[in-house]
Amino acid sequence: MEDFIKKIKQELKNNKLANIFCRSLYDGFIMSFQGTILCCNQNLADIFGYKEEELEGAEISILFPDIPKRERKKWFEKEDAIIKGRKKDGRDCIVRIRGKVVNYKGKKLQFFAIQDLTEAENYRQIIKESEERYRVLTESLLDGIFLTDLEGNIIYANPGALEMFGFKDIKEAQKKSFFDLALPQFIERVKTDFKLISSGKGEFLVEYQVRDVKGTSFWVEAIGSRTVFGKRESNLICLRDITERKLAEESLRKMQGRMKKVLEETVSALSRTIAEKDPYTSEHQRRVSKLACAIAEKMGFLSDFVDGLRIASILHDIGKIYIPGEILSAPRPLTDIEMALVRLHPVKGYHILKDIDFPWPVAKIVFQHHERFDGSGYPEGIDDDNILLESRILAVADVVEAMSSHRPYRDALGIESALKEIETKKGLCYDEKVVNTCKELFKMGFRL
Repeated sequence: MEDFIKKIKQELKNNKLANIFCRSLYDGFIMSFQGTILCCNQNLADIFGYKEEELEGAEISILFPDIPKRERKKWFEKEDAIIKGRKKDGRDCIVRIRGKVVNYKGKKLQFFAIQDLTEAENYRQIIKESEERYRVLTESLLDGIFLTDLEGNIIYANPGALEMFGFKDIKEAQKKSFFDLALPQFIERVKTDFKLISSGKGEFLVEYQVRDVKGTSFWVEAIGSRTVFGKRESNLICLRDITERKLAEESLRKMQGRMKKVLEETVSALSRTIAEKDPYTSEHQRRVSKLACAIAEKMGFLSDFVDGLRIASILHDIGKIYIPGEILSAPRPLTDIEMALVRLHPVKGYHILKDIDFPWPVAKIVFQHHERFDGSGYPEGIDDDNILLESRILAVADVVEAMSSHRPYRDALGIESALKEIETKKGLCYDEKVVNTCKELFKMGFRL
């Protein structure tokens, strides 16, 4: 056998053309006789991690230890086979092998061309596993998933989508365009968003009203993205039925509307109560509310904050209903005892309002509207950050309106005197930002 191997190698070496051809093959190449490797090319050695000289004279079973000898004979009975081989380091590899038997000087030589498929096979396995995970994921989701082509024709729908729209099976869904599912008033919007998805810019939540195969309409929340499905450019659309949420939101809006109406009626009733006793105080509260809300809006606060401040401002002197009318309308400076009674009105107002379930701290705002930054205010003498921001705004608006308006015991001092007062005491008694905003409003033409 050794002599025969040497003879074959020598003849191959002498035949330069055959030698060049063997070594230039892209595939691995083996020549064997009775299961013994006579020669191979470098590509074959590289596939299995050997050197050429290590393989020459070795049994071919070294490369395919898991393949019985009788199976190897079958390799020559068909054009090719895909089998598992073994590298020198013990790792498995997947190869395509093509065999041919040639009679040479009375002996049957086997020629093999071997192509390494390990990477391709690994890639196919990854894709297969990925597709399987994708299938399991999409089919287990309760949300509806559609895959469409770029024109909107449905390619795939998961069970969630089929059930959501009442399709019997995927074939029925594939007869539809995604646009067929939208109600007429939403079709143009869907088409616009579809173009954004197709251009890779559509990954945002949108809401549409759609209909099932029976024509029953319902609301969905949708998000889409560009993808590739079966080598086709496609759009992936995920849908969630939000009909119950929409109904709940509508019910909540109606409830909030009714609550707002009740709240406004409550505030109006309380405001009328003080107006019947002291028309001056009622008008003062209205004008203070106008200025306080303008300051808050100018400072950039949201509407919810402004709404709470508006109600607190309208009611900030509600506690004065406990003060005798002759004191409120006295055309003279008040005595110390009378002033002590007047100074109780924030406390009285707090007790009137504290049990009303406002969505804002109205009672506390009213309680603090005569507190001052330096602690010189009343009823508790708190200072700085202990005073609510709404109360700081209300304090400035209250002083400006009171000084610029007529009082029973004095004529109006005018807006210039009022603005000078808050400017002199800003940072001491009044919030500096609130004062600056108030002054800017009047500079811009605000009128009480």
